[in-house]
Amino acid sequence: MVRYSLYCDLGHAVWNRAYSQADFFSWMLSKNKANIHPFAGNTVINKSKSQYVKLMLAEGFLAYQWEKNGVIISTAKSPTYTATTPGVYRARFSRKSSAPTASQWNRWSAPVNVTEVTSTTLTTAQTTAPASIEMVPEADSVEEVFSFSVYPNPATRDNVNLHLQGAG
Repeated sequence: MVRYSLYCDLGHAVWNRAYSQADFFSWMLSKNKANIHPFAGNTVINKSKSQYVKLMLAEGFLAYQWEKNGVIISTAKSPTYTATTPGVYRARFSRKSSAPTASQWNRWSAPVNVTEVTSTTLTTAQTTAPASIEMVPEADSVEEVFSFSVYPNPATRDNVNLHLQGAG
C-alpha cells in the first residue's frame, strides 16, 4: 500500500515532519522489494469476465524467477506474471547475475494465494430457493436462467461473497 502525505506549509525541509510521524520508520521498514504486489490488490481470477491476476515485483533487477505451488514456472522470467490459474505464488530476483546460481538469488517473496471465482449457471428448475426469494419466470418464457458466483475460493464462514444475476 502506498502512503502519500502532503505538507503544503513546508518547503525543502519536509522530511523533518515525515520522520517525526510515530510510525514512519516501522512503516518504511515493512516495505521490501522482494514482496509481490498484486495489481490493484486483486488476487481473484474471474475467467467468465476474462479477469486474471497480475503479480508484480520491483523492476530493474538482472533476473526473475516465479513459482506456483512450489514448482518453478520456467517461462516466467520478468518482473510481472499474470496468474491464469489459482494457486500459491512466490517470486524472487537476482541483483548479481542475469543467469544466477543458487546463491545469487535474493530470498523468495512471501506467498500470495490466488483464488478463482466459481461461477455456475442454473435454471429455475434446478434450484431450490430459500422461502424469502421467489423466482418466477417471465410470462412469455418457459425457463428463466440465473447465474451465481461465490468468491473467494475457498470461501469461509466469515468471508463469503455471493453474486446473483438473472438472465433478464
